[in-house]
Amino acid sequence: MAPVLPPMVTVTPDETTPSLSHIISAVVKFVTEYFLRVSDWITDHLPEAQGWVTSHPFYVAAAIVGVVILIFVFVPWILSWVALAVNAVWSGLKSVFQLVWRSLQWFGRAFVHCLGFRTKGVTKGSTAALYQSRRLGGSIPAGSTFSSFQSVGATPR
Repeated sequence: MAPVLPPMVTVTPDETTPSLSHIISAVVKFVTEYFLRVSDWITDHLPEAQGWVTSHPFYVAAAIVGVVILIFVFVPWILSWVALAVNAVWSGLKSVFQLVWRSLQWFGRAFVHCLGFRTKGVTKGSTAALYQSRRLGGSIPAGSTFSSFQSVGATPR
């Protein structure tokens, strides 16, 4: 007869939702009790199992071959499907990230374009022209936000 499993968690009606430490201790207790019961069952039935193995060598050999087939055939097959699933999820995430990145680029270019930074330079009468004339004058510092916006605006789409 197989070992009987202990109950997982007992919660009395007056208790609230168990805490994480309570759940972890209950799982540890369950696993410990289960393995103790299984080890006791194996120890009690080991002589019977040894007798069965010696009297049924072909069944044992078939079981060993079955385990080898599981290990060397089905496990790699399952892992290949897992790899395909992970690859599909990664490809989907990569596509989403690319879509978000390209959308941000497009909105950034549209924003810079609306400020007045165009392919041929700063548009006359635009916000960029007003800022350039009042704050920067004739010199635009290298590496400034204004020069970066000019670079983005000058790049053809």
